[in-house]
Amino acid sequence: MRIIKLFEIPVYGITKEKLRSRVERKIAPYKSGEFSEDILRLLIQKASYPMSAWDYNHIVGGIQITYDFDQYTVFYELFMPYEELSKYYWDSKRRHFITNQRINGQHFYITESMDNSDIAEKINNDLLTLIREFIPDRFYVDLTAFKNINDFIDYRKIMKL
Repeated sequence: MRIIKLFEIPVYGITKEKLRSRVERKIAPYKSGEFSEDILRLLIQKASYPMSAWDYNHIVGGIQITYDFDQYTVFYELFMPYEELSKYYWDSKRRHFITNQRINGQHFYITESMDNSDIAEKINNDLLTLIREFIPDRFYVDLTAFKNINDFIDYRKIMKL
């Protein structure tokens, strides 16, 4: 079985905007003027640490889109925390381990009649359906990179059709 990964899309526990507002609420008491400039800068830096690498520090799952050369099939896999993550604590040290969620039926076959735009549209529509049906609204799926390149990929060349 020859498989290639087409996309890996991150799922975040919180949006960047929500995280920023929560960090601002957390550091607001320190801005009251009770501290020296150096102490205040150190406290704000420590309290706002989660913002420094939001793109990587708040990932709670992911979506993988792969292509199987032998079956001419595009597969979707969802990787999320094993336990039900009812609330995401952005400032917690608790770890959540990610596992494959086994979402059966999330694939489609590539036919000879499909051109690049058909494949790109099908992948996009299936991805949006997967997000709507399997990922809780409290999480944020970052589709930025996917949307930027999906329509420009030569799928037929990648899939050697």
